[in-house]
Amino acid sequence: MSKRQRPNGGSVWLNLGTIVVAVILAVATAAGFGVALSKRADSPRAARPVPTEVAATSPSSQRAANAAIAPVATVLAAFDDRTVWVGRGGSCAKGGAQVSITHDGGLSWSKRTLPGAVRSLTRVHATGAEAAFIVGAGTDCQTRTWGTGDAGSSWSDPQRPSETWARNPKGGATVVSPADPASPACPDSSVVDLDANTDAGVVLCANGQILTSGTGKSWAPRDQKPKAVAVAAGSGAVFAAEVNTSGCTGVRVSEVQMQAVTNTGDATSPPTTLRESDEVSGTTPSTPSCLSVEKVEAGSVALALVGKGGWLTVGNDLYRSDDLKRWDKAGTISAG
Repeated sequence: MSKRQRPNGGSVWLNLGTIVVAVILAVATAAGFGVALSKRADSPRAARPVPTEVAATSPSSQRAANAAIAPVATVLAAFDDRTVWVGRGGSCAKGGAQVSITHDGGLSWSKRTLPGAVRSLTRVHATGAEAAFIVGAGTDCQTRTWGTGDAGSSWSDPQRPSETWARNPKGGATVVSPADPASPACPDSSVVDLDANTDAGVVLCANGQILTSGTGKSWAPRDQKPKAVAVAAGSGAVFAAEVNTSGCTGVRVSEVQMQAVTNTGDATSPPTTLRESDEVSGTTPSTPSCLSVEKVEAGSVALALVGKGGWLTVGNDLYRSDDLKRWDKAGTISAG
C-alpha cells in the first residue's frame, strides 16, 4: 500500500505568512488612510481657499507696520532759538529720568540733577531763559510738578498738578489735564504724545488720531495721521512729526488740520482745513521737506514749536528749523 504524501509544511507556512502580511498591510494602509483623512480634515491647508477681498489699509494697520511708532521716550521744550531742554522719560518702576539744558542752541549741554523723588518724567515746559517746570512721578507713579528759576540748579518742593497738562506716567489712554487728573483722551487707543499751549491741550493717540481739548473734560478729533510719532502745540498752530511717509524715508513735520480752540470751553466742532499757522506763525503753505534718517528708533522723536520755527530730536540728534519746513542739525544731545 502506498503511503499518502504529506503536504509540504514549509509551503503551508509560507502561504500563511504571505496572507498574514497582506492582511496586516491592508489594515495598516486603511488605518493610515483614515489618519491621513483625519489630519487633512483638521489641517488649515486642507480647507478650500475662499476668495477674499483685500481691504484698504487702515490707519491702525499702517501704524502696526511702522516700527518707529511708540509712546515718546523723550521730552522736549524750547524757550527761544538758543535755550532748549531735553529729558529722558524713564519709568516709575525702573527710574532713569534725566534732563539736560543748552543755552547755545545745542552746541553744549549741562545735565541737571532732578529732585530725588523723580523716576519718571512726562513733560518739561520752559517759561523763561532760566525758568521751567517739570511733570513727573516717583515710585508711587503719582503725578507731581516741580519748578526751577535757575535753569535746574535747584527745584521747588513737589506739588500736585493744577492747571497742568501732561502724559500719565502709568501710560495708557488717559492724560493729566486741568479738569481731570485722568482725562480719557484716547479711549479706544493709548497716548503717544501730548503738548499744550495757553488755550488747549493736544494729544496724539496710537491709532493716529489727533484730538484737542480746552480743559480735559471732553476731546474733539482734529486730524488723522497714521504715521505721526510726536505732536507739538504752538501759538494757535499744531504740528506733527511723521515717520516714513510717502516719498520720505525719515521724518517730516506737517501741520495738523484744525481750527482755533479757546479756553472758554472744550472744542466740539469738527476739524477744518483752516491754516492757523499761516496767520499766527507767519508760515506759508508748502510741502514740508524730508529730514532723511536711515532708521528712527521707537519713541526717539520729539517736537517743540517756538516762534515761527521749532526744534526736533531724533535719537541723540537735535535739529532746528526757522520755518518748520527745512531742518538743519544743531548739535548732539549729551548728558553734559
